[in-house]
Amino acid sequence: VLNTFLKYGYEDRATYLAVQWARGILACTMFLTYPMESFVARHVCVSLLFTGKRAHDGDDHTVLGRVDRRRTLTLGLYIISIVPAICIKDVGNILAVTGSLSGSSLAYFLPGVVHLAVFGEEFLSKVDAAIGNNSRTEGGWKPLWYYLLGFPLWCHVAAVGSANVAAHKKNASDAARPVATPLLGARRLLNPDERAAVR
Repeated sequence: VLNTFLKYGYEDRATYLAVQWARGILACTMFLTYPMESFVARHVCVSLLFTGKRAHDGDDHTVLGRVDRRRTLTLGLYIISIVPAICIKDVGNILAVTGSLSGSSLAYFLPGVVHLAVFGEEFLSKVDAAIGNNSRTEGGWKPLWYYLLGFPLWCHVAAVGSANVAAHKKNASDAARPVATPLLGARRLLNPDERAAVR
């Protein structure tokens, strides 16, 4: 839109200045809002790079509490993303490859991984049945096809997924059970053991 104004004549100085101001404001806006778009990447980098109790306690709103880390990672992510944008003239091919890889991963790969993670216990039992319990596997040796088809990765995904599903079911059952019930005429709440004793 801002490029079409110059077609009507170079004589109209007011239009030309307005277009240049609009371009400058747009560039300033993009320059100042671009670091905000890398907030999720910065959060993930802080969680991965700085571990331990001194870095963060796992609480999401305290992960970016240290200003020095936040500024350093923001500047680093900004430079990492802006240098290729300045150096590469045509990013169409790069965006096409990135889009096709991420799109096909989301469409074909991710649903299978999620299914494997949710039903991981069944998958692990089928893998154990397929490998068998002979002398070759008791010492940790697996058949060649196990490694060629990537089963160590799939078994890891299934094990982590089944552990997370079991933890989620346990938390859901704990949340379904009321922790305390009010006692009529009293000022405090009873825990489940006290409720059972009253009954």
